[in-house]
This record gives sequence, structure tokens and C-alpha cells, in this order.
Amino acid sequence: MKKIIPLLLVMLGCSNVVDSVVESRLKAIADAYSNEDIEYLVNNVTKNFVRHIPNDIMITGKDEYKDYLTDFFQANDNIKIEMLDYVSSGNKAAVRWKYRSDAVNKSKYSTIDLTGSKVELHGMDMFYLSGTKTAEDFASWDNLKMAQGAGYTLFKEGRHYRVTTYEFDPQKFDDMIAYADGIKDDVNKIEGLSFAHVCRTGENTATIIAQYNNEEAMLNATPKFREIMGGMRQFFTSPPIPVGAEIIWKSNN
Repeated sequence: MKKIIPLLLVMLGCSNVVDSVVESRLKAIADAYSNEDIEYLVNNVTKNFVRHIPNDIMITGKDEYKDYLTDFFQANDNIKIEMLDYVSSGNKAAVRWKYRSDAVNKSKYSTIDLTGSKVELHGMDMFYLSGTKTAEDFASWDNLKMAQGAGYTLFKEGRHYRVTTYEFDPQKFDDMIAYADGIKDDVNKIEGLSFAHVCRTGENTATIIAQYNNEEAMLNATPKFREIMGGMRQFFTSPPIPVGAEIIWKSNN
């Protein structure tokens, strides 16, 4: 929740630069993003430049940084960066910024797909300078808020499932879905339930997959589950078959 929102605010200068010079350079960086000027941005970092972004991702060296920027501009349009504040001391500098763009593709540097969303977030970059170029950059922004803005929902992953298979009358399919929509609020109020999905597996067959925080939550929800199944009986052509299941392996862990 994806494209990541990469933001390189490369500050040039040294500890005795006046505010007007710093502000001018920050504006040049913001303009480089708006104009997708990869050459300008790459030329303002050292050969062994390292950029750190959320999720413990590191971009190392000019070549990878160029690939990173290319991916960034392919993933985002209408980029606008507003520099809100900055401080500098010796070879260190920090910038607080506001970022906006239209996400048009998924970035390979993120598991969050923001495609089709308008991105707006605040963040900060901490730079370590070498002469007039940036040697290392630590960037920070709120990935959770960014993902939620793209429609992602946060929930605690459970360990237990109730998997229910059933057969239904295909002529009543639309009515069955309408009934399910009507009880959605009741389902979402079940304590310990992470989610419940109904998957159509054939012309007249379906499977309900419900994830719970733990086995106790699943067992406590059984009376409500039976009530829901009772209401859906009007669409069934055979009794539903529920089974409890515990996760024993995951591809993403």
C-alpha cells in the first residue's frame, strides 16, 4: 500500500551558506522533480551515494539511484513538492516537506500499489554532505497513511479460519448477494473477525473464508455464524459444510 513514495531532496551547500542560497537550491530540487529532471538529481549526489527509504530499503550508488528515479517518475505524474522548513549544521542538513502526485503505476520499490490514487503526505529527509554533494540520505514518511489514502485497510492478521462450502440456487444469486450486503454491518461487528469473503467456485457453489484473530474468537463467533447461515438458508440447495482451520505455513513470512 503500491508504489513507494520516494523523495530525494538533495541539498547542496556547506554550513555557512545563507538562507537565500539554501532556499534557492531547495527550489531547484523541487523543480527538478516537477520537470522529471533525472540528470540534475543524479549529478548532485556522490558516486557512492546511499539513500534509505521506509521498509529498510537502500538505494546504493549513482546507477541504482538513476534506476530508482526512473521508476519513481514512471509511477507518478503531476509531482509537486513544497519545502516547509529546513535546518543545517556542518555537513548535515534536514528538510521537512509536503508531497503531492497522481499515482499512475506501481513502483518496484514498494509492496503498496497506489495506482489510481492521489497521493498527499508529509515527510522529512536527513542528509549527510560531502563537499557540495549529498553522500547519504535518510528519508521518512508515513506509509500507513499513504496506503490508507489508496484504499488499504489495516487489520491484525489472524491465525484461524472458518472455511464453509455450500451449494446455492443460481437463479437466486443476485438476491443472495443483496442479502449478504444487508448483513455486512452485523458481520463487521463480530469480535475477533478480521474479514469474511465469499468466493464463487462454480455455477452453483461457493466458499466462505472467514479469518479470526485466534481459535477462541472463532468459537465465540459460532452462534452468530449459525444465525447468518440460517438467514441464508433460503438460497441454499444443500446444507453448508463449515470446517475450522489453523495457519501452518505462509508464503509472505
